[in-house]
Amino acid sequence: MMNLHHWRLLLAVADTGSFSQAARLHGVTTSAASQAVSQLEQALGSTLLNREPRPARATALGTDVIAGARRMLEAFDGIREQVAQRIGHHHGAVHLACVPCASADALAEPLQAFKDAYPQIEIVQLWGTTLEVERWLAQGAADIALLPDTPLQRQTLALGKEEWLAWVPAGHPFARRDRGTRLSLGDLAGQPFVLAHPEQVRPLFERAGLELSDVRATVEGWRAAASQVREGAGVTVLPASEAPADTNGVLQFGLAPALQRRSALVVREGAHAAVGSVLAFLQAR
Repeated sequence: MMNLHHWRLLLAVADTGSFSQAARLHGVTTSAASQAVSQLEQALGSTLLNREPRPARATALGTDVIAGARRMLEAFDGIREQVAQRIGHHHGAVHLACVPCASADALAEPLQAFKDAYPQIEIVQLWGTTLEVERWLAQGAADIALLPDTPLQRQTLALGKEEWLAWVPAGHPFARRDRGTRLSLGDLAGQPFVLAHPEQVRPLFERAGLELSDVRATVEGWRAAASQVREGAGVTVLPASEAPADTNGVLQFGLAPALQRRSALVVREGAHAAVGSVLAFLQAR
């Protein structure tokens, strides 16, 4: 039997090109997402998505079906929103996409408090890189995004901030500098560099008119970068919340001038009223 959940999963796969990402967005297994789309295809008697080669793409007929499904769900959500406004209650699911950072960790407690206060509104939280979260927001797969280094004009709700730090191998010539010395981005730009999250790190240097000229390794995640620095592969910069507590084999410096990673919530255009309920609750906290 086809239901709205089947259709929402179909749109999520079409928007993300991935059954696994669609499943994460809706809090189900990848197998369940695949079965839901297959059941739709069986009911309609036609293939809607080409699974191979990846990413998943809509067939010619699937493109028309997906467009119609989008209109249908928008109409349904509009009706539900009209009713919610009349009776003063909001329902539905709010998809919150986060880039891992200290502010995301700090949201855990207020989000749980919101869930307790508004059990009729489901919070679906998912995690990704800055580029992934930006894409989900643009595609409508996420209603709210928690993003680092967000321009003020995009911010709906400013959250926390944390300092960027430099990590260098213990045997590096910088080790001869006085304790308490801060390094500039200019000091670091020409050094052998271990790069994690380039979408966050490169702009730091670009805004200072600098370029990383000797990237020795590009790695997955801050901890991997810290490990490479410990092994002597190069220097790196990382947010304070991501710096491992164990500093054996490395030296940690502040930056001069001090640079901060500021996180904020950004809301997609046309988000439904339940999103407003979440934001109002968080602002009050």
